Amino acid sequence: MNTLTKPSSQILQQGDELYTVLHVVNRGLFTNSENVINKTQLGYMVKWCGGGHVVQDNDKLIICSKIEDAQYETI
Repeated sequence: MNTLTKPSSQILQQGDELYTVLHVVNRGLFTNSENVINKTQLGYMVKWCGGGHVVQDNDKLIICSKIEDAQYETI
C-alpha cells in the first residue's frame, strides 16, 4: 500500500486500484468489547463521509472513494 500526497489531498494505491482518502479514524471507535468492528456504525460513517471503501492500516481505518478510470472513445 502506497500513499501519494498532493497539496490538497491524499491518494492511496493498493494493488492496481487508486483511492482518494476522505477521512482517517481510529479503529477503536468502531470496535466492541471483543475487538470486533461494528459494521453498521462504520457504514454510517462511510456514508456520512461520502466514501465507498474502507482500508485498514494497523489501528487506523481509512475511509476512501475509488478513483474510476476515464471512459474514452477513439474517433
